[in-house]
Amino acid sequence: MLPTCACHAGASMGGMQALEWGTSHSAYMQALIALVPLARTPAWSVAVNETSRKILMADPDWSDGQYTQQPRRAWRAWTNLMQTLVSTTPNGLRDKFPRAQDVIDWMKGLEQRTLDAGFDVNDWIYQTWAYDDHDIGTALSFGGNTKRALQSISARSLILGPPLDLYNPIDDQRELADHLPNADYIEIPSNLGHSASNPTMVDDADYLNKVIGEFLQQL
Repeated sequence: MLPTCACHAGASMGGMQALEWGTSHSAYMQALIALVPLARTPAWSVAVNETSRKILMADPDWSDGQYTQQPRRAWRAWTNLMQTLVSTTPNGLRDKFPRAQDVIDWMKGLEQRTLDAGFDVNDWIYQTWAYDDHDIGTALSFGGNTKRALQSISARSLILGPPLDLYNPIDDQRELADHLPNADYIEIPSNLGHSASNPTMVDDADYLNKVIGEFLQQL
């Protein structure tokens, strides 16, 4: 094992893992960068995940998890929930589509990319169960005290989130940053919501590269 980790970075569930590392391996971590993370999954995010699971399980092709082919109709509906309604914002879609009806063709394109990516239903279901159970307060000897777990993280930390996130509530992101003893919270100037952490969003990626680069130079 390496003696130290210079920096652990991740977005969404990856950001949650970065916080887990900061808690469980405090002496090992020098820095961490977490984009749109959660220290403990709130009821809102659990409700989103449960809805996504029910969408996938409602397709007859799911066959109680014993499927022989991916349930394509369910993946299309899943995409509309997870990559449109939850991962962006009303203002983001308004700015992207001055003619509102154009969003439908865009959504169809997202659906096709999901199908082409080869996602697996059971993999998503188990990922979201893990997502629902996430709480860094359950690590080590914190006894479920999430605040105390955050306060134990000695790594220099950078937390980034947009003004509005319809998957991981932004108030939870700001609150966890407040409890970190050596952290900066920076708001991503984006109306793309949870997708603001996506490196394929060129404008947001340029901003993130700048902010993260400046953070790393200070280490």
